[in-house]
Amino acid sequence: MEAKTLAVDRPVPQPVVHPYILRFLQGGMTYIVEYSFMSPQLADLEFFSLVNVISIFSEFVQAFLMVLIMVGCSSKLLQLMAALDQTLHKILSCPEIRKLRVIMVFFAIWHLGCTASLIFASYKYAESWTLQRGANGSSTVNWTTMVTYPTPECGFRVSYLGQLIYNSVCRASSTNSLCVPQYLLIMVVLAVAYASNWIKEDISKVEAGHVDRLRQGRIHFRKVRSLMNEVNDVFSLVVLVSCLRDLVTCVSTIATLLSRLDREIEESLEDYLERYQSERANLFFVYAQAANGIGNALFRWSALLYCDNQSSAIKKVIIRLQISTTDPKLEKECSVFLEELSGEDTTVSAGGFVPITKESLAAMLGLLLTYTLLIYQTRDSKGDMIQLMKLTEATKRLTKFSLDLRATAAKALSQNCSSHIDSSLFVPG
Repeated sequence: MEAKTLAVDRPVPQPVVHPYILRFLQGGMTYIVEYSFMSPQLADLEFFSLVNVISIFSEFVQAFLMVLIMVGCSSKLLQLMAALDQTLHKILSCPEIRKLRVIMVFFAIWHLGCTASLIFASYKYAESWTLQRGANGSSTVNWTTMVTYPTPECGFRVSYLGQLIYNSVCRASSTNSLCVPQYLLIMVVLAVAYASNWIKEDISKVEAGHVDRLRQGRIHFRKVRSLMNEVNDVFSLVVLVSCLRDLVTCVSTIATLLSRLDREIEESLEDYLERYQSERANLFFVYAQAANGIGNALFRWSALLYCDNQSSAIKKVIIRLQISTTDPKLEKECSVFLEELSGEDTTVSAGGFVPITKESLAAMLGLLLTYTLLIYQTRDSKGDMIQLMKLTEATKRLTKFSLDLRATAAKALSQNCSSHIDSSLFVPG
């Protein structure tokens, strides 16, 4: 009764679109800036620069997808948020989820720390480029010189800093935490944890002759399954893009470490130190982005795998009850419950294609390990590989191949014509 009163008195939280629009603009500006910085390398098809640009572009695509979902799936999202709002107050007062609340606070501190590091890295990045371009002929750089210096790089960087500051302030002071996808995922995990703990505790107390109690637990499990179906209906595509972005972030980090920290075969120590010093500000920004992305990925995967483990935990309790009971009605009810648990009931799906389970995580880790070993084994010939992949080298090879093909064709054609002329001299008449 109290939950119904709270659900009526409290207004249903409305989805806010402008944070995702700002993130979309932020990702677009960052992509334009990075593309302008890396266009010389991209013109030569430099592999590691291409991976970094794809990593930034994945953030741009993810933000664009969030805007489409917030606008196109607003009715389904409102229903999901209303269902979460009805159980939110009971969940936050439940003693069984204190550990999850600690994890939630740790994630909030981690995110704000990563946001602060990105702000500092962006400032140092803009400062480095301003010094290289000679801002107003001065060797000192501050916020004023970066704002007034008329270059698109500094303008985009200052705009990017503004978006990051606005994003951190909104996430730190927002009372409507369900508007943020990560916090929405936290609420889903808390709801599943509360319901699963209640079901497990209630089932563990079931005795012979208490079939109705087990049936009541099965009804509560159906509510959890309905909640997860709504989450998959609204956010499955976002989960898929997020998982792909996590993979791209890890690959980009590995590529950055292998390309920036190793000295090329034909590169002298002085050239390597000069290159490293000039790219140090960019490296700090890339590493801050990688730390933020990998940290969010670890938290997201932990939450999704926690949802996946709930079905197996409840299944173990029911199997133990089915083995120990002698009541035929209770045993039959356990069999019905196990049939409902046979599917991936509390598993988040990635776009409806891949369920987020330990097997899918192992597949991604195996792919990353294979990529790392491949690059590590070929690190001695990395310079030759990059040279082979460059567009200018490929153009030279194609031009040489075309000239050789023309010469061969002309030679064959001339031989054919001469043999035809020579044979025509012996034709009678």
